[in-house]
Amino acid sequence: IGRPYRQSVATNGGVAPVTCAVTGGALPTGLTLDRSTCVISGTPRGGVSYAVTITATDAQGAQSTRAYAGALARPDPSRDSNV
Repeated sequence: IGRPYRQSVATNGGVAPVTCAVTGGALPTGLTLDRSTCVISGTPRGGVSYAVTITATDAQGAQSTRAYAGALARPDPSRDSNV
């Protein structure tokens, strides 16, 4: 939380170009998914649990869907001098 985040959604196979979309749930506030690069990036804000489904679609319309879930917590300043 409060730190820049960047993570690629791994895709394997398919016919380029592959695009990605959030098809269920939502990313945490402050994060976005770049549809053309399949990269999640931004600076998350606030402690939150999340569940999101991302679907990758290749140039021929083949799709693969994966669900992700997790929790974000504010860093503890006593354990991280960068906070």
